[in-house]
Amino acid sequence: MNWDVFITCAITGSGDTAGKSPHVPVTPQQIADSAIDAAKAGAAVVHIHVRDPQTGKGSRSTELYAEVVENQVGARHVCTVATVTVMMPTTLDEALADRLAHPGALLLAGGTDVMVEINEGHRRLDTEAPTVIALGRVPELSTWTHDPVAGTFTIGAGVTWAEIEATPLAELVPALAQAARTVGSPQIRHAGTIGGNLATCSPAGDGLPVLAALDAVVHLAGGAGRRSLPIAGFMLGVKHTALLPDELIESVTVPLLDGWQGYSKVGVRNAMVIAVCSLAVSVDRESGTLRAAFGSAAPVATLVTAPLEEAGAFPELVAATASPIDDVRGSAAYRRHALRVLAARALERCLA
Repeated sequence: MNWDVFITCAITGSGDTAGKSPHVPVTPQQIADSAIDAAKAGAAVVHIHVRDPQTGKGSRSTELYAEVVENQVGARHVCTVATVTVMMPTTLDEALADRLAHPGALLLAGGTDVMVEINEGHRRLDTEAPTVIALGRVPELSTWTHDPVAGTFTIGAGVTWAEIEATPLAELVPALAQAARTVGSPQIRHAGTIGGNLATCSPAGDGLPVLAALDAVVHLAGGAGRRSLPIAGFMLGVKHTALLPDELIESVTVPLLDGWQGYSKVGVRNAMVIAVCSLAVSVDRESGTLRAAFGSAAPVATLVTAPLEEAGAFPELVAATASPIDDVRGSAAYRRHALRVLAARALERCLA
């Protein structure tokens, strides 16, 4: 039977080996030699963990040592190991206490966005966020409430897209359910959460145009207490929000408007696709206004409103408000054209 081998090396910034056990490898070559011996002995994988003896945390030097081993042993034998502390609160109070104690910690819900960043090397857990707070066991974040008197729907940050796309939630906010059905694969929808979509704040986030079109309010909790922000004040830029280092997203409240609402999306294929552009449209009959918000055509999901009597000019207004870019998924001109078409089609449905 093959066994994984863990090779641990304690280092200091000066390279001084004083105070270390003499049998512990302390140079890249010594680590490589140990790894070669382990590989010859039949080890399936050689794990290298380089840590700072003062803090116990992982070091960037891990990559240096791994490179030496890869050159002499072969990449298939090498797996670097980071030192990461995972907190697993089971109540909201515990989660807030962990957040206050570790304000730079990575908040992990479904992980469908953050794991892509980690796998692609855009985020480092061992140095950028040595502590992870896993929120999947906090029941308060996975609940929702409907207040028929106030005409609002409040959804916990940990509610998944799979829950949102199904009844009864789909009956309360149809446009959000339509957006949920376009998110990734069934596996992604069962893991990804609306809070994660808000926290990532990608211009292409599928839920964000709907929340913007419906004037959602984001509820935050942190060391200074709780506060609520309109979604337009929460989304500050591309993957940039008003969330403070010691805060987490608790929930989001959506007003239940009296009128038609819907969501549509253009992509390079029919499923499992990042939006080239997207559009949420709603009618507020009480105020007599049309509301639309688009994604992937501005740094953040952007709201456009107009009186119902100006519906004929609304598609052009939506297209003119957008500030799209040219990228690998589509040109700015195409995005404007697509928004114009999506808005016109939505109006045909909502005014029929």
